[in-house]
Amino acid sequence: MKEMEGKWHKAFLRYVADAAVGRMFKGLIHNLNGVGQSFAMQTELLDLMFQESDRILAQLVEESSPEKCRELAAHLKDLLAKRAVLVGYLVRGVTTFQHVMKRTTALMEGIDDASSLKVVPIKDVINAELEFMSADSFFKHKVVKHIEIPEGLPPIIQKRMELHQILGILLENASQSLADGSSLLDEQPRIVVTAGIDASGLVIRVENNSHSLEKSDWEKLSAPFYTTSPERLGLGLFLARKLSESAGFSLGIEPCSLGTCFQLILPGQGLEDA
Repeated sequence: MKEMEGKWHKAFLRYVADAAVGRMFKGLIHNLNGVGQSFAMQTELLDLMFQESDRILAQLVEESSPEKCRELAAHLKDLLAKRAVLVGYLVRGVTTFQHVMKRTTALMEGIDDASSLKVVPIKDVINAELEFMSADSFFKHKVVKHIEIPEGLPPIIQKRMELHQILGILLENASQSLADGSSLLDEQPRIVVTAGIDASGLVIRVENNSHSLEKSDWEKLSAPFYTTSPERLGLGLFLARKLSESAGFSLGIEPCSLGTCFQLILPGQGLEDA
């Protein structure tokens, strides 16, 4: 029976690993969709401006009145200034595209080959999950996000996929708790993500201002199929716990002034000295 349970756990974790990749690409497509829409709009405007510029230049060639030429030249100068602004939007769009792709490819590198693992700053891992979570409209537009990640933290060299999945689950759990609304401790939904080092290792905390939880609530909340909503399966925190255990991390609830705080500890193993 225990052997079957172990196989079930492994199969389920693998299934969720694939789901994490799916969630990642959902966020990726959402982010890149905004870039694509911006490109479509800006290129259409640029095309119209080029047509207008050609028309003005044709008039300048034919025009003999100095006053009319100055008027046309001023109009052309204004068009070129507006075009320069549009080019700035396009440059920012390209930068955003490169930024998203860099985070995505970094996540996928070396997942199955430990020898190819690259050093990744913890800030990049956290920011990637925040970006992917932005595919959710409530999280993106309604939740105030505050990130406190000091410089000089040791980067991650192992168990990156597990860390991504755990952080994704904790952020999604926080967002769902805040979306409910009935448990908010004040009017504005807030999520705070912090990271730091103590004697136990790298400590990551995901806090939100929903109702307070006690340390003793962890066993109940991380049990399989426990949920306060009939629309959810109640497997998120259970999976986060299993992933933490398999990766050698420590996950639990800690008291905090904001309301609810989940604390993830990565021991020295899997980190590189800063």
